[in-house]
Amino acid sequence: MFKPAIAFLLLHCLWHSAGLAQNLPLLSTKPIIDGKRDAFLSSLTPRKFNETFTFDNEYLDDNATATFSLAVHQDGLYLLIETNASAISYHKRGFLYGDGYKLVVGVPAPLGYSTEYFEAVYSPTQKTEDKPYRQYLAAYNLKNVGLKLSDASQSAEAVTKSGTSFEAFLAWQDILPFHPALMDSIGINVYFAKGMQSKQGDYVTKGFAIAKDEGIWDESQQFRVLRSFEITKDASFQHAFSAAFALSNSTVMRGQPLRLIYPFPVSTRDFHSLTISTAKGDEVTDKLSLVLENKPSQIPTANLAPGDYFLTLSISGHHFKQPFTVMPNFSIEQRYAELVGSGDMGQLERETLAFKIQRYRQASKNIKAYEKGAQLLTMLQELDDLLGKLESGEALFNDGDTVYRVAFRSALDGSLQPYSLKLPAGYSTKKQYPLLVFLHGSGQDEQKLLDKERGNGKFIELAPLGRDIYSAYAYQHSHIDVEEAIEHASKHFTIDVDNIVIGGFSMGGYGALKMFYESPSRYKGVAVFAGHPNLANQWMGTDIYPDFTKRKPLKRFKNVPVFLYHGSADPALSFTLAEQLAKNLEDEGAEVTTAFIENRGHVYQDTASHKRFSKWLDRTVKGH
Repeated sequence: MFKPAIAFLLLHCLWHSAGLAQNLPLLSTKPIIDGKRDAFLSSLTPRKFNETFTFDNEYLDDNATATFSLAVHQDGLYLLIETNASAISYHKRGFLYGDGYKLVVGVPAPLGYSTEYFEAVYSPTQKTEDKPYRQYLAAYNLKNVGLKLSDASQSAEAVTKSGTSFEAFLAWQDILPFHPALMDSIGINVYFAKGMQSKQGDYVTKGFAIAKDEGIWDESQQFRVLRSFEITKDASFQHAFSAAFALSNSTVMRGQPLRLIYPFPVSTRDFHSLTISTAKGDEVTDKLSLVLENKPSQIPTANLAPGDYFLTLSISGHHFKQPFTVMPNFSIEQRYAELVGSGDMGQLERETLAFKIQRYRQASKNIKAYEKGAQLLTMLQELDDLLGKLESGEALFNDGDTVYRVAFRSALDGSLQPYSLKLPAGYSTKKQYPLLVFLHGSGQDEQKLLDKERGNGKFIELAPLGRDIYSAYAYQHSHIDVEEAIEHASKHFTIDVDNIVIGGFSMGGYGALKMFYESPSRYKGVAVFAGHPNLANQWMGTDIYPDFTKRKPLKRFKNVPVFLYHGSADPALSFTLAEQLAKNLEDEGAEVTTAFIENRGHVYQDTASHKRFSKWLDRTVKGH
């Protein structure tokens, strides 16, 4: 078989991770995704999960079993999980807390540690507010991404006569370039989390997986262990996937040709056409005759404006499209240097643009041949827009009710560090505003934190990165980053430095307690949303960080306004500990306001709690 020239497509895996490769059957009929096994799938044999994870739990009833079935259809990968449980547990993050699952698809690595993959997560839900989280792409190639799946990808769950079952259909178009026609073998892992009850009466999890990957439930992305699966590429397979092709350069500078590679013998073709359309679906070329040979075909792009496109190949009624990006061929760095040299750029603008250019340069270096450059193009367009405004004499960062990501030069190591900032509606440099510092949770940065309502519209809101994603703000560089971000924002925006409140969600809740403990004179109040009073020590396996389950560190909170929000059904961070924290704080003289909500999980606060928090903010910064 002809093998495409992309690095991962060229690789014929002589070794298969996690044991010998297994075969995936090809389905000619697409299953109905309703949570139940279709009648025509009766011959699709359930397989046992190779790995079970008990997490040292003692289950009240440890008879839970689960099997999985996998198959390939021309439009996507089909997964069916079947259990003997009589009911389904529902959580927003069911893939961690049960019932839910992860489906990881990518390149099987020779030694088992894959760094090229998509990770889809599924959390069955009965709540309208949680619908966006029932299925999405959580990670891609070591990065947490949080991408929406297309309507072509579906999932469902059901209670059946024999137990419960979970179905997913993951469309190939959502996980390109990982596609069975373009790979010698496809790497897959499935992790299923079953919600259970322990002998102690706690809600706990039992895990099942195809391959042993003890990091699969962790938000940290280091690698994924995938099992190799083979598909028999016979005549029926080639007919089903006859239009599949690869691009060896999915991001090109304007004028540089695309290189298309067709993976099947030329004799399988009987008719073909090629079209190019915009991301919105508007066709920008006429149908062209295309000669496919055992070498890359050159597709000119000189007549295409910079943007995101799709290249679609049609053969015998089958259609296959690949995304690609055309980049402008101008130098953003030269424009930046010229503007800096003119002296028409302040420190805030200079450091922020330098940071954004630095990110663009790094992303340009890291992009793989098969990746479209949509994010690169967005970054470049933002830089072009910012530079254009400066060249025309416009101010960049003074619009109210707008979230900005700005940067500063850190005194710690000279690096450029970011933070997000939201100015209140009607922002005026003639008025001082209180500041709400809000810390992000684990597995994410600060970039989208202020897109949601965090304050009450009267504060300048600041979300620092904290140089931290997974470490509970335990290390000193996190404290320094938060302090530097506050100092930098206070220098460039009209902040009342005597009225600063700090808060955070989940990991950020512990971070807020810790930041106040280490700098009590800096803040007027502390807000903890679904936090944990001893998270850093628990995660790091030590006892050297502040432990707010103990009374001594809480003495610093005497007479300090503290807001505590937590859901009683939080499966991630203990509600009991939150209740105890509230009591201990009150005993030490803190002014505690609580919003403890029955049957609410590990999610941000509800509308009523937010109104309560808004009033608490007003009381905490009297005079504003």
